[in-house]
Parts: sequence; structure tokens; C-alpha cells
Amino acid sequence: MARFDWLAHCYDIIHKPPMDEIFAVAKPRNTDHVLDIGGGTGVVAAKMQTLVREVCILDPSAKMLAKAKARKVKTFLGSAEEMPFAAKTFDLILCTDAFHHVENKEQALLEMRRVLKPTGRIVFEEYNPATFGGRLIVFIEWLMRFHSKFYTPYKLAKLLNQHGFKTTIRDHNRSYLVKATL
Repeated sequence: MARFDWLAHCYDIIHKPPMDEIFAVAKPRNTDHVLDIGGGTGVVAAKMQTLVREVCILDPSAKMLAKAKARKVKTFLGSAEEMPFAAKTFDLILCTDAFHHVENKEQALLEMRRVLKPTGRIVFEEYNPATFGGRLIVFIEWLMRFHSKFYTPYKLAKLLNQHGFKTTIRDHNRSYLVKATL
């Protein structure tokens, strides 16, 4: 996505994912094959790759992926709606501060389900539009004309449930995490 290319040089300064919370919910294992959807510059993936067998990023921004490659993370240029991976490839899928940017969320969830192993898990980290901090992010992305669609934790969990996932929610401050399993 070219709209993120211009952010690549400063993204790590403005984007600070809640690493401890993500890792606590994801529970990475040394045998895991991990996909980081919308992983951008590879901040989360780079930290995770020392704990798992393999981690790769799928992102539509070539300039973001160039930063991730500099961190020695395996990268794929593409979208969540059309993944270049075989079925049942990943034990863990991360989608950190990215799902609200996905244009066709239904198709993306079908693809996530397709590439996830039957015993796998997906961890979403998103801003909560029902909080002050979340509303501020929604407003900023609106100003930037990102056309983002944010979900509250319960609406995202409901969408995942409709696609056959079991979900748990971990809410904290302006963002939240939803863990989805089959």
C-alpha cells in the first residue's frame, strides 16, 4: 500500500505496540511458524523471531518491508485478502494495529482461516474506538484519509465468532487484544 510507504522512515518512532501484552496472549513456542500480517517495519516480528522456528511478514508496503528486511525478517509483499501461502502453514498469526486497514475483512478472515493450522491461533491488536485514545487514532487516520474501519473488542470478537473462531478478549487502555482459535 503506497499510502504507508511515506511513513516507513518514521514508523518505528510513532508506532509502539504493547509487546508484553502481545507476547503474553500469543504465547509463542519454539516450534511455531508465525505470520505477521501488516507487520510493516518488522518491530514485532524481529523480537519474536528469536523465540519461534520461523516468522515472516506479509505487508502491502514495499518501503515498510525494506525496513523489516534490514532486521533480517523474511518478508512477502501482498495483502491479507490474497495470501501467497499454502493452506495450514502457520501456528500463529499476528495482526498488530493492522486489521482496521484491511479493505475486505471478510476475505481476509477466510484467508487467515485457510493458512492457519487447525491447532493454531490468531492474535489481533487494535485501537478501541470506544476509548478517548482510540477515538484520537480514528480521527488522525480520518485526517490522513486512510479509510480505516475500527471495531470495538466485542464487535471484532463477534465477527470472528461468525467465521467459526472461538475468541478471548484482553482489553487495556486505548487498545485491546483478541485471541482467536478454531
